[in-house]
Amino acid sequence: MNEQWLHDYTVLVLRLQKAVDARTSYESVEEYLPPEWCEQVQHEPVQLGDTLVRDTQALMDTLSQQAF
Repeated sequence: MNEQWLHDYTVLVLRLQKAVDARTSYESVEEYLPPEWCEQVQHEPVQLGDTLVRDTQALMDTLSQQAF
């Protein structure tokens, strides 16, 4: 699996979690690693929904190349 793709996917998940946390009382029980990726997202503003959709689509477009 491409390391950049994995990074982008994990950061997207963290951004989605941050957006959910900002709008609900839901608390995630999962911890994502490496910690620097989590730190990266913690210092970003909450992403708008259309940005998250665009980022999701970009990863979906390359999913078949990731050798799952």
